[in-house]
Amino acid sequence: MPVERSQRVVLAASKEEVTQLISDLMSFEYFHFAEGEQEFLEYELAQRVDELYSRLLSLAERLHLKRDVGVMDAFREGYPPGRRRVIEAADVSGLVAELEEREREETGELRALLERLDQASKRAESLERLRSTLSAFSKLRVDLRSLQRIRRFYVELFVADGGDLREIAESLGDRGAVISEPLEAGRALCVVIAPRENRDYVDRVLRAFEVSYLRLPEGYPSSPSEAYRAISEELEAARREIGEISGRVEAEARERGREIEELLEAAELVRSQVTRARSSNLKRFAILEGYVPVSMMGEFRERFQGYLVGVEERTGEEPGLLRNNRYSRNYEEITLQQGPPSAREVDPTTIISFVFPTFFGFMFGDLGHGILLMILGLILRIRGYESLRRWGNMIISFGVGAAIMGALDGEVFGRELWSIVRVPSVYGIELPIIPAHEVVMANSASVVDLLLVLALLIGVGHILSAYTLSFYQDARGRGLRKAAIEKIPVYAFYIAALFWGYAFVESGYSFSAVMGNEVTPLGVTTGTISKVTLPIVLAASIGMIVTKVLESNYMEGIIDWLVNVIEMISNSISYLRLAVLLMVHIALLYIINMFYPSGVTGLAAAVGYTGWILGNLGVAALEGLMVYIQDIRLHAYEWFIRFYEGKGRMFRPLSMRGKRVVLRIAQPPRAGAQSGSLSSS
Repeated sequence: MPVERSQRVVLAASKEEVTQLISDLMSFEYFHFAEGEQEFLEYELAQRVDELYSRLLSLAERLHLKRDVGVMDAFREGYPPGRRRVIEAADVSGLVAELEEREREETGELRALLERLDQASKRAESLERLRSTLSAFSKLRVDLRSLQRIRRFYVELFVADGGDLREIAESLGDRGAVISEPLEAGRALCVVIAPRENRDYVDRVLRAFEVSYLRLPEGYPSSPSEAYRAISEELEAARREIGEISGRVEAEARERGREIEELLEAAELVRSQVTRARSSNLKRFAILEGYVPVSMMGEFRERFQGYLVGVEERTGEEPGLLRNNRYSRNYEEITLQQGPPSAREVDPTTIISFVFPTFFGFMFGDLGHGILLMILGLILRIRGYESLRRWGNMIISFGVGAAIMGALDGEVFGRELWSIVRVPSVYGIELPIIPAHEVVMANSASVVDLLLVLALLIGVGHILSAYTLSFYQDARGRGLRKAAIEKIPVYAFYIAALFWGYAFVESGYSFSAVMGNEVTPLGVTTGTISKVTLPIVLAASIGMIVTKVLESNYMEGIIDWLVNVIEMISNSISYLRLAVLLMVHIALLYIINMFYPSGVTGLAAAVGYTGWILGNLGVAALEGLMVYIQDIRLHAYEWFIRFYEGKGRMFRPLSMRGKRVVLRIAQPPRAGAQSGSLSSS
């Protein structure tokens, strides 16, 4: 369907009205700020939000809280829309004030505990270093302060490298004596004794050898052994305090962790929107430019008539919105993987929403696995946030497609469905309708041919839909005549070539027999098909070459025609993967079913059922991922390339809905209403 474009508007507000303007735009929501090098519309507010976000982010990282909600978090705790916290205020400034107040309430005690923890940790580190220094002197019972009181001699204790002792003694000479006691790791405990008048010289020598002096801090015993014991006791007390505070921090984090995560997400949401609010600031006014969806221009004019300065003419380069129904909206992400549609392009999401699960179901055709996918999707839908709920809806549709195909081909967990249920036919139609299970049998050539033909026909229809969309887009953008001249030859060539290829296959791949009277299953001879299709192929080829020649030259026209022919053949053949993956799926499950216990009991049955269940789950997970990737590939490389460029711009509304919280700017309060309220929904 066509993409809804937006309209560029210009707003102006006085400096006093800026905050209210931002609030009104956030309340309106469907406003896209114009990009460009502009100043913040409200710098002080943006700075407050940024500081709030930084504080909460730092705290969350310190407490090892999660910034985002993962899939497993959604499974465990559940984040459906009804459980998200709603934070509401009269304007954006009040919203920021509300978040700041909540931050003080929720994090005040935690921050105090963390500050105490930091102080205790620093004290413990300091004591640890001091204890490590004194460890070499832990058995020394000398009163160091009494040594300092000796009047005639200078006495100093230190630790030096054992290999330096001789050189130290030689350097001191007769100016001082060194006595040493070996320690561990090649170190030595030393005492130097020298006349007091030689103190400066001794100090210079010892510093040159980078010795470690024994120094006791104030407040500790003068005996190294007693000081070591006192420091060890202090260190143990500090460690106990750290453990106690850490336990309280962990308890507080468990109790308040979710609230802090919600506040962090709320701050990030406000920050992301406030920082987008930029304008060309004048001395007394702020000029703001942005986009509004065309369908909402009437409401926008009415609500912002006091700010509205002008509405600019549309150029076709404005951001666009995808307007899909509730079901198709789940598949928008697949479209956006190729880029947003431009003004001349249609949004193919609606087609994708039906074709994608059909392809998935064809490749993954099994009733049992389809039901498993539906259950998984239902859990994601019930427990998940918006994007996860969309995935849940998609997986449910995958499961429906797989279940329908499983019913058609008679597969349930790799076993033959209709032999279990004992239903041979419905309304005279023999079951299974597509006997795909027979691909594991000895005489499976006819079933393989059937699956390959079905896959090829599906692929042809898919490619033709791409050509049709391309023709429609060109007709809208450049006119019906130009579109017909350029596209109809391609369309005609592809269809005619397909019919001729069918006749060629039915003739036994013989160029002579294809012009003969071999009757095909269509009731028409191969010669008749060839006589009709070959002139069309020739005429369409000339049309394709001439169309390109008019744009460039003959050589490029011929090369372009050859490339088109090769692409048509290779792209059509690529859809055979639909049948190949279905056959792989059936073959894998056939092997898994060898574990299924038949006619056994006890331990053998338990082992068999366990292997069968785990095998089915493994095949469902691995093959499901593989099928999804191949489905994406068929759309990206065989379908999108024919009509879609994806060079448009997406409209980014001022949404403040997160996974954990929803922020709201309230409408002007009624009598008795209160702003800045906090509630849960």
